[in-house]
Amino acid sequence: MIQYQISPINPNSHLFEVLLSFKSTPGQSYTLSLPAWLPGSYMIRDFAKNITQISAIGGKEQAIALTKLDKQTWSLQAVDEQVQVRYQVFAFDLSVRTAYLDSQRGFFNGSSTFLQVEELSELSCELIIQPSTVAAHNQWRVATGLMRAKETEKFKFGRYIADNYQHLIDCPVALGAFDCTEFTVEGVVHHLVFTSKHYGDTQRLADDMSKLCQHHINLFGEAPFKEYWFITHLQAQGFGGLEHKNSTILQASRFDLHNPEQTTADLTDNYKTFLSLCSHEYFHAWNVCRIKPKEFVPYNLKKESYTKQLWAFEGITSYYDDFSLYRTGLIDFENYLTILAKGATRVNRGTGELKQSITASSFDAWTKFYQQGPDAVNNIVSYYAKGALIALWLDLTIRSKANSQHSLDTLMRELWIHFGRTSTGTTEEDFINIANLLCGEDISSAFTHHLYSSERIDLSQELAN
Repeated sequence: MIQYQISPINPNSHLFEVLLSFKSTPGQSYTLSLPAWLPGSYMIRDFAKNITQISAIGGKEQAIALTKLDKQTWSLQAVDEQVQVRYQVFAFDLSVRTAYLDSQRGFFNGSSTFLQVEELSELSCELIIQPSTVAAHNQWRVATGLMRAKETEKFKFGRYIADNYQHLIDCPVALGAFDCTEFTVEGVVHHLVFTSKHYGDTQRLADDMSKLCQHHINLFGEAPFKEYWFITHLQAQGFGGLEHKNSTILQASRFDLHNPEQTTADLTDNYKTFLSLCSHEYFHAWNVCRIKPKEFVPYNLKKESYTKQLWAFEGITSYYDDFSLYRTGLIDFENYLTILAKGATRVNRGTGELKQSITASSFDAWTKFYQQGPDAVNNIVSYYAKGALIALWLDLTIRSKANSQHSLDTLMRELWIHFGRTSTGTTEEDFINIANLLCGEDISSAFTHHLYSSERIDLSQELAN
C-alpha cells in the first residue's frame, strides 16, 4: 500500500504539506510524477509548478537524491526498504481543477496534489487527512467521495482508502466548516456540500435534485456508486463543474441558489441554470466517467490525449442536462423550448460552425476550445452546444424511424451495458452502429455528415415531425 498524508500546514501562505511513503527495494530506481492535466478538463495544466519544496529520505533517515527528469517527473534510487518523500504544494486556485487553502476553507484535487509512484501505480493507497492546527479551524470537516477506513466516521479527519492511484486522484476533497444536506435515491445517499456561507434553500434544492438523480438512474438502469457528493464552491460570481465517478466539484454564485423567502413559482433563471449544471455533472458519472472514448482507456495524464468523440460525451450530456429538467417537471415545455432556442442561437450566431466540424472541435479541444482567442466565435464551434443539437437530431431521428419504440435513451442504455459496465472504450462507429440498429435502417451517411461537415444543422423537419 502506498501511504499519503496531507496537512494544511500554513493556511495564510496557502500551503499543504504531503508526506508520501512506500516500501522499496534497495538499489531500485523509482519514478515520481504529477499529472499534466486531469480528466474532464482538456488542457495542459502543469500542476507540478505548484510544488515548492521536495525532498526524500530512506527508512533510516538517510537522504535520497532526487533527479528531476522533466517539468513534472523525478527519479530516485532507494537506499533501503522504505522511502519517504516530503513536499509542499502552493494552493491558491479556487476553481474546480486544482487546490486551494486559506483561513476559511481548503480544497484539493489529487491530480494536482499527489505524486504517483509510477512503478507502484496499481497498488492500493492510504490517505491520512490531517486537521489544521489553527484553533479557529476546530469546526472544520472533510467532504470527499473517497472510501473511509473503518475507524473514520463520515466528515471526520483520518484515514481514507483508494483502490489505486487513479482512484485516489478521482476523489477531490473539501475541508472547512461547510454545511451539508443529504437525500437518498435508490438507496444511494447524496450529499449537497457548500464550502462557504450562503442563505439558499437547501431543502428545496435537495427535493429538486432528487428528481434529477432519479431520472438519470432510471435512464441507465442503475447507480454505479454507493454514495455521491455534490461539492460546491460559492462565490460572488462563478460557474462551472468537473465530473468524477462518485462526486462533482461545482462553482456557482451565491445568488444562484433558491431564496427560501421566494415561492415555487419564483424560481429564477440562475437557479434553473444551477440545476442544469448539477444535472450535467451527474449524468457524466455514466457518460465519460465510465462510458468513455477508447483513447481514454487508460488515461495518459502526461500529455494531450486526442479524441474526436467529445461531441458525444459533452454534447449528449449537454442535451440531457436541460431536457431532464423538463422531463422531471422542474421547468415547463415553453421554458424548455426557450432554453433550446438559446442553445441553437449560441451555435448559429458566429461563423465558427461554418469553418470547423464537431469532430475537429473535439480533437482540437486542447488549444482551440480551452484556450480561446478573441476571434474564437468566428473560427470554432463548441462541441458542447452543437453536440447537443446533434444529440437532439439523433433522438428525434431514432424516435421517428423506430415508431417511438426506441430513443436516445435506448442508445445510452446500450452504451452503458456494453461499454460502461465493461470499461471498454468506445469508437465513433459504436455510436453509429447502435443508432442503425435502433432505427432499423442505415443512417450512417446522415450521421457522419453531421459529425464531419462544417455546415449548419437543420432540425426543422425533425422538429416538425
